[in-house]
Amino acid sequence: MVSNVPEVSRVQMLEVDRLMIEDYQISLVQMMENAGRALALVAKNVFLNGNARGARIAVLTGSGGNAGGALTAARRLANWGAKIEVGMARAPEDLTTVPKQQFAILSEIAAPRVFEPGALPDSDLIIDGLIGYSLNGAPRGKTADFIRAANAIGTPVL
Repeated sequence: MVSNVPEVSRVQMLEVDRLMIEDYQISLVQMMENAGRALALVAKNVFLNGNARGARIAVLTGSGGNAGGALTAARRLANWGAKIEVGMARAPEDLTTVPKQQFAILSEIAAPRVFEPGALPDSDLIIDGLIGYSLNGAPRGKTADFIRAANAIGTPVL
């Protein structure tokens, strides 16, 4: 899918985050909730024809902010009736603080099955929350394994 959304560099994104937190007093939790809500709406309205009920969604997560946004989106989609399964490149205890909190909330609400890279479930949509602007070098380990699996399956990836 082609997008007209402008691109920003890593340095520019770091500055956006700094401004939001330091100058505008918008917390990381608020930013993650906003990102997750927007992601869930795009998933529902663009990829799921406006209805998440019964949709099978695989959510792939790393350890940082993108994971938290994806997990927040998963919670909202679960609330709208989607079946959520989560592939985690890092163990829940290795997530950073806010994504760890988002995973705990999702676990309480939807009790998603957690899967390994070799067991990517049959799904209607994959939400990619593996890596963000903090990536250094090529993806490796489970992150690379999840990317290869998602690319091979033919399911739409958001």
